[in-house]
Amino acid sequence: MGPTLRIIPSLLLSNGRLVKGSNFNNHKDVGNPVTTSKAFEAQGADEILIVDLEHYKNPNLKKISNTLNELSKNLMTSITFGGGINTFQKAQECFRSGADKIYISAALFENLEFVSDIAKVFGNQSIVCGINIIKKNNEYFLFEDQKKKIDNWFDKINNLPIGEVKVNFVNLEGSKQGLDIEFSEKLVKFFDHPLIVEGGIGNLNHIKQIANTKVSGIALGTMLNFTEQNIIKIKQFLTNEEILVRN
Repeated sequence: MGPTLRIIPSLLLSNGRLVKGSNFNNHKDVGNPVTTSKAFEAQGADEILIVDLEHYKNPNLKKISNTLNELSKNLMTSITFGGGINTFQKAQECFRSGADKIYISAALFENLEFVSDIAKVFGNQSIVCGINIIKKNNEYFLFEDQKKKIDNWFDKINNLPIGEVKVNFVNLEGSKQGLDIEFSEKLVKFFDHPLIVEGGIGNLNHIKQIANTKVSGIALGTMLNFTEQNIIKIKQFLTNEEILVRN
């Protein structure tokens, strides 16, 4: 048996509402962040990952504080929060407002140093670094900067004082076609940190396939919002398949 697998709802926030799309586009309203998060908690979510899309464009610490305060008041489940966190001060405000971890992705292209500052105060375990990957003509690129060499970027992320790495397969997001199993296996072996993957999962067999790569967690968006599956069914299926999950 491999490590205990975490099931993590992946939620996108826009103008106070949850949205979900495909390939980082065509977002549709899927509900209220608090009521939806409470429902996932009741089903047995191991963590809640929530990213504020608007904050990337228009940083608003007061708005973030209000959102996190409301979520943390209503949830016992660990909250990972992301969206435009590019300074120590923004990270600090997220923790003060109820986040257990922060998710940093695009900001890493501008500055890697502030990650160490956050880790010194809040600990490595409080930081999840995101990598968005896109596949074109059987080659892999970084979604935000396709001129950067992907191997060099992996090395830089791997050497940061962080708790986890999360990889999103952008070209598969929302497709329900299944994750990139072969590349996920390579990533699990490469990174010294626990790995969370997202993008393309559409059914229970897809989850079984990716669980067998020994990833630490699976982030789910489309499957939880647009199929008949829920976390209770997913965990029962995995238990029946002798894959360890948290109770």
